[in-house]
Amino acid sequence: MTVAQGKKTILLVEDQRDIREAMRELLELEGYLVMEAVHGKDALEALNWSRPSLVLLDMMMPVMDGARFLEEVAKRPALEKLPIVVVSAFHEGPLPKHAIGFLQKPCSADSLLEAVARWAR
Repeated sequence: MTVAQGKKTILLVEDQRDIREAMRELLELEGYLVMEAVHGKDALEALNWSRPSLVLLDMMMPVMDGARFLEEVAKRPALEKLPIVVVSAFHEGPLPKHAIGFLQKPCSADSLLEAVARWAR
């Protein structure tokens, strides 16, 4: 099945390989196509050639963290409707601008799949 045939694509932005691999495997088992980035800069480059249905964004990463990634997304009008869910161990206060949801790390498989089903466009 291709994206055109109905599979939704998830951009998973996570620097910890074991977490990224576990999330990718779970999402792929549920029928999602998964693109991976190890930091915000890689994710921005991926967005130059693809528009995922949802971005799952870690906040604490090397090279470009989640906050800086969100700032860069805000500068690009073509990305203003891109759904982004923050997935982080630490979160205080309101959601960052341009984020539509939040998942606390570590998150259960059920909560991850519920969030993706709810917010992936």
